[in-house]
Amino acid sequence: EMCIRDRPSSLLPPEAIQLLAKKYLIRTEMKQWRLVYDSDRHGLSLHGFSLKAEQCPVPTLMLIQDTGGAVFGIYGSAGWSASNRFFGGGNPFLLRCHPNLQVYRQTGHNANFQYFVTGATMLTNGLAAGGDLDPEWFQVYLDPSFRTGKCMQGSPRNTFEAPVLSSEPQFTVQRIELIQLRPLTELEVERLGERDSRSILAKNKEALAFQEMAGKTFHTKEMGMDENEIAGARGEELSLIHI
Repeated sequence: EMCIRDRPSSLLPPEAIQLLAKKYLIRTEMKQWRLVYDSDRHGLSLHGFSLKAEQCPVPTLMLIQDTGGAVFGIYGSAGWSASNRFFGGGNPFLLRCHPNLQVYRQTGHNANFQYFVTGATMLTNGLAAGGDLDPEWFQVYLDPSFRTGKCMQGSPRNTFEAPVLSSEPQFTVQRIELIQLRPLTELEVERLGERDSRSILAKNKEALAFQEMAGKTFHTKEMGMDENEIAGARGEELSLIHI
């Protein structure tokens, strides 16, 4: 008997959770769901979503509720780390939760499963699933405000053969949830820690360079950098002195 601990979602009814886990997910995704992001708790913003999503490089279920009452979502195997192209694999699908759970699998026409771009000048910023790089053809799309979006009807020549999932083709977001479907492995935790360390170091180097241009200095401990890293941020080499 499949049993998911607690209730990981306010948008997905328990019977829909049971059906999804039994019929559409693999065994490792069937028991330990965790609510990673809830716009009611964390704020409705692309930035808030991104901060939570980048800590979750595993399969997820993203649920969207619009102001018309529709609840629909995206199952993605690759997590939601910002990229400059479509990504994902496995067996992604779109779903609609009301009045009954309906799942729409990929057609095999293309592999445009997941799209998440931020801060771009030449590409469309926002989050999407299915369709094409032309934003007019995204099947599910949230704009960078994370407050409005659109859904397009699919066909056998689209990524997913799904109807318009939202209340209207152009919709306003009421709430978003992101659910992590399995725990991270030890290797995934290790890689995530290495990536976070590199990100923190890069940000500290930028801060150091900016502050020193302004004539200010930091102690290395406060910056989270050792003396070699401080020197590298200044474009210097720190010599080793042998006594």
